Amino acid sequence: MKYLCKKEMSFLLTLLLCSCASFPAYHSSIKSPLSGSEQASSERTYQTKWWEDLDDPAINILVEKTFDANPTLEQALAQIDEAKAKLGVSRSGHFPKVGVSAGVTQNYDGSGETGKKSLATVIGPSLSWEIDLFGRIRKSNKAAKSLLNARTADAQHTRNILASDVAGTVLDFRACSYSSLALESDVMLREETLDMLNKKVQAGFSAQIDENSARRDLANASVDLATQNERCENNVNALVALSGSDKTTIQELIKRPGFEDIGYSLPEPPQFPVNIEATALMNHPSMLAAEYEAEAAWANIGVAKAERLPKVDLSALLSGQWIHAAGTTIDFAGRSLGASVSGVLFDGGLGASNVDASEARYRKALAVLQGTLRTAVQETQDALAAQHFANKRYEAATIALEAGQSSFAANEALWKNGSVSLLELEDSRRQLLTSHVNTITAKRDRVAAWIALHRVLGVPTNPQGKSDDKT
Repeated sequence: MKYLCKKEMSFLLTLLLCSCASFPAYHSSIKSPLSGSEQASSERTYQTKWWEDLDDPAINILVEKTFDANPTLEQALAQIDEAKAKLGVSRSGHFPKVGVSAGVTQNYDGSGETGKKSLATVIGPSLSWEIDLFGRIRKSNKAAKSLLNARTADAQHTRNILASDVAGTVLDFRACSYSSLALESDVMLREETLDMLNKKVQAGFSAQIDENSARRDLANASVDLATQNERCENNVNALVALSGSDKTTIQELIKRPGFEDIGYSLPEPPQFPVNIEATALMNHPSMLAAEYEAEAAWANIGVAKAERLPKVDLSALLSGQWIHAAGTTIDFAGRSLGASVSGVLFDGGLGASNVDASEARYRKALAVLQGTLRTAVQETQDALAAQHFANKRYEAATIALEAGQSSFAANEALWKNGSVSLLELEDSRRQLLTSHVNTITAKRDRVAAWIALHRVLGVPTNPQGKSDDKT
């Protein structure tokens, strides 16, 4: 008996020593393709609600409404709850399973009237507990925790995208509205010109062909205005779909100010540094989600390898039994305690194939992570370039607008006096309208580039905030 106990202890000791060769921890192997200058430290202080920096009440209200009732965000939050539940299932493997069993058996011994009947009742609790020698449960927990972190990052990324969509759509609506105002002004000026030209034709100072040309240009300008107003209506419809608010509420929130405010009522973006720190991209929610997916895939390799090793289970049973026969009741209690080791000697390559599949999934996760980083770098560089050139265009468009206003005012006065032709007047009018639209578009592009940068960079999470849960 002592010899057998020594053999069992030796076997368990061997298993414990094998378990010491634990699966290595995950280490990120991605490299940022940012250049050295772009990895310079940024002085920008990121805020959770970056859109509030635009100081636009309509954007702030609509973003919050979108967060409250957006189906895409609800799906992301539901995935978080599902991941939490799966983590709970995985963590339950650390604890013993306690159950209870009960049974009643009726036996009949003999035949006829001389037979004896007996009734046996058994009831008692049971316990089973897997000893996690090779880290299968620990690695399962780590994978589940990483997936929960990935789904949390996904939800943050969804919020970031929704906020940028709302801010960008409000911005598009404002720019569209101001362009409509410029077109409305152009239509009114053309109506005045046509009215004056009609009087000149009647007085014999202008030809009928000039009046017909002016009437044609007025009709074309009206078509352009109707098309522009349709675009503005589509922007409102997009905000209805994003926020779930009714159209009347949205129109009241984002109603346009007077025409004199063109070029000044669009939000003014805060200054964004040209140099972007590489870690800013690495802390973006989409990057974190991809990183956590790779971390979970790595942990699942350890799970697949541990599945090929023996399992050690402890089990215990405590039962009470009552036997009633021939008017006599006998009761006694029994208990058992033991350990069992189970393992697979031959599985036709199933275990090895599972390991290969988990390693392939890990390589895929790494490729997705690297691809996400490259996309983020490209989008960041594109947004920085867009911001730089939008500033250049805005400066030039502002100068052109001032010159166009002066030129048109002078030509209009000369035309009324008969000093310039209608063709010259219309040419200066077209240039003024183009300058108006270019100024609005350039200012819109400046804010859009600022929003695009936040869409890419998001809200960095403290790198030390990443879970180091060992369970």
